[in-house]
Amino acid sequence: MTNRQLATYNLILKNSLDGKITTQEEIVSNYPKATYSDGYNYSDNPKVHDKCFQIWSDITAINCDWGADKVIIIDNFTYHMGSVEETLAYRKTLKDKAMKALVKVSCITNKIRKDGQGIMAENAEEGELLAKRFVDSFVENLENSPCN
Repeated sequence: MTNRQLATYNLILKNSLDGKITTQEEIVSNYPKATYSDGYNYSDNPKVHDKCFQIWSDITAINCDWGADKVIIIDNFTYHMGSVEETLAYRKTLKDKAMKALVKVSCITNKIRKDGQGIMAENAEEGELLAKRFVDSFVENLENSPCN
């Protein structure tokens, strides 16, 4: 873990032990850019959804670090160490999102195979990787359709 990630982990751990949830503002004020060269920057721009993307990135890295024995739960730009039940529910939520993404990947892969969009064009010169355009593969499939 980096120094910034370690400081963030320790702050969230301390607040969680005190029964508090940690906000992005607290994390930024604990490790500000003005004090530390790798500190956090908080965006005051009202059009920005995530006011400090660096925090999300660091929390994700912390949760994947084997040196951190606790899981930080991310909930609407707030952070805390969850109980066993909360951590299992958080894990299930992440797994469900991943499964939905894998289903989409599978559907797209099957469409590529079916429509020929991912098949290399026959007239490509050697060493040149050209996939058929959608229109080409659509017209080819339409011409070979049993409806014609």
